[in-house]
Amino acid sequence: SHRVRAGIEVKLSAAERGLRSYLALYGGIDVPMTLGSASTDVTGAFGGLGRALARGDTIKLKLAENEIPEDGRLIRASARPFWRQPATLRALTGPHAGRFAPNDLDFICAQAYRVSPRSNRQGVRLDGRSLARPGGFDVVSCGVCAGCVQVSSDGLPIILLAEHQTTGGYAVPFTVITADLPDAAQLRPGDEVRFARVTFAEASVALGEKMEALSEALDESRPAG
Repeated sequence: SHRVRAGIEVKLSAAERGLRSYLALYGGIDVPMTLGSASTDVTGAFGGLGRALARGDTIKLKLAENEIPEDGRLIRASARPFWRQPATLRALTGPHAGRFAPNDLDFICAQAYRVSPRSNRQGVRLDGRSLARPGGFDVVSCGVCAGCVQVSSDGLPIILLAEHQTTGGYAVPFTVITADLPDAAQLRPGDEVRFARVTFAEASVALGEKMEALSEALDESRPAG
């Protein structure tokens, strides 16, 4: 952590691993809360500033300068994420798995997909061998959540991310487990990704391990040196 005083210019370079990096401001930013969050949904144009940041914008902190702690706190290296390639995302059986033949689900898990350049914060589009089916994979629109793996009309998967729509009309054979969603969000165009089927019990254990590791990392953050 670093204390940034008035007049100091901070530059953020491209992420060395993964796709996205994060800037955390102590105490949070001073914007109206929407649904309990200060974040912005750029596609829906609500929350935060209601739009993406632009040159000249001023963002205020919630805390006064004398309330900000000293700099030098550090999260140990072993607790920092490392985005592996190729990536394997663990997934649970989805709500529309019954609409697929068993060999269709095996087909999806056997593929080494590539992340499409058309991906964004709404979803990770994957390129590879298409799953063919006469009539496509449309279903009656229903609620979807982050992690849902939709099979679009072209027979290729889309992994829904943070800015996903509220409903969708593509069949969902799998759902990426919560513990692996950060990995999905860090996939770059061209990255290789596979799916691995797990049980609900295995998904629960993975999430517990993820939360415990995060808690330990935050507890052990300490001044450098």
